[in-house]
Amino acid sequence: MSLHGVQLLKEWERKGRLHRPPWIPVVHFFAGRLAGVTPEELISQAGVWSKALLDCQRLFGYDGITVALDPSMQAEALGCELDYQGENEMPVVTGRLSVEAWLDMNMPADVTKSGSIPVAIETAKRLRKQVNSQALCCTIGGIRPLMRELLESQSVDALQTNEENLFKASQKAQKALLQWCKQIAELRPDLLVIREDCWDEGNAELLRQLYQPIVNFGKYFRVPVIFQLSAGWEAPFPFISNREVVSTDKERAPAQKGAVHSQAVGQVLPSQFFASGTPTAELEQLWHSFYRRQHTPFLLTTACELAWETDVDRLKDIHDVIMN
Repeated sequence: MSLHGVQLLKEWERKGRLHRPPWIPVVHFFAGRLAGVTPEELISQAGVWSKALLDCQRLFGYDGITVALDPSMQAEALGCELDYQGENEMPVVTGRLSVEAWLDMNMPADVTKSGSIPVAIETAKRLRKQVNSQALCCTIGGIRPLMRELLESQSVDALQTNEENLFKASQKAQKALLQWCKQIAELRPDLLVIREDCWDEGNAELLRQLYQPIVNFGKYFRVPVIFQLSAGWEAPFPFISNREVVSTDKERAPAQKGAVHSQAVGQVLPSQFFASGTPTAELEQLWHSFYRRQHTPFLLTTACELAWETDVDRLKDIHDVIMN
């Protein structure tokens, strides 16, 4: 019998033989569109949010439901504001901080109770009680994506040339991230994905230092923690590669001496799969070509949250191609 849902994900964790990869897209606001609610309404009510995610999974049949704590929500919890500029527009972060203001700021003692974060946690808690056959996954923005939303753009650029401030700012963001990840891990999701999409190989050791405590949380609560990275190099922890050009072992950058590396355990579905107008037969060829080039077993997800305007019929076609 073919495995699906949480059973397929567990077999992937055991590195067993899979007939296909677990397919877990990040739908988030797209699910709200199908439910007929605005982005603001979606992340303001846990009941609305959880129902939208459940209904979306039932429609498309993918293997896991994902609750996303995106960087804009994290920045809101740390003092910024979310501006909904139109009924169906994604929220824009306003009131961003300078590096100096961020380093001098006294963070709230409990950042899990600020902004939309409590709604996200409650949504995950409700889904944990309701979801049985499907996997429950949580994604959260990592340190760098958080700082890109939290800080003024010129401040983000300035950090790249000041290693001392980069470490201090990253360490402060880590303290907030630790609180959010602990809250999530206590719910025992089937997977926690940290979307840290802009680290390069030169910062591998800093990545390890900052994230080891969160990886330890996962081990303590028995929740698999993996990272989503845009780089093609092998990171200190298991990661999903955000690269759309599939790499082979020969194409990977050589490991630095003394570094601890792990191979990629997941891959994002390339954007051309979502292009409108591609015939189904061509989509099938594209999938078989993509699948043959992967290291198996691997987890399949999306590079980012599905766009609000994603074509529903195309998503159904993608489901049929992957599942069959």
